Amino acid sequence: MPTFIPNTRSAKWAIPPSVEEAFTADAAGVFTPVYIPNLDGVLNSVAIVYGGTAPDALAVTVKDSDAIDLLNDYGSGLTATTRISLIPYQVFSGGLTIALTDNTVAGAIVTIKLYFI
Repeated sequence: MPTFIPNTRSAKWAIPPSVEEAFTADAAGVFTPVYIPNLDGVLNSVAIVYGGTAPDALAVTVKDSDAIDLLNDYGSGLTATTRISLIPYQVFSGGLTIALTDNTVAGAIVTIKLYFI
């Protein structure tokens, strides 16, 4: 379950200003995708934080309920030193699925932080 960072700006907003999800790869280096239901809003940036055991390669997708990747391929071809920051604003509705692929390191740790406006 993702960690929702409390919204201190307004209790009226439909979504929190950010969502944080930690991923740990299995023995084959595979990360399990995470679905976050019932979100509507505008995604404006993504942060990738690597843990003590970093992946050897990484591709990140953040797909909306219509399976459209909100990162528009900004999340492909990443290494353990690559971070995504600002992306073109992406409006979405219905929820998000975060998926990480291309890794082969067992136990690799990655935290994905999504920021909304």
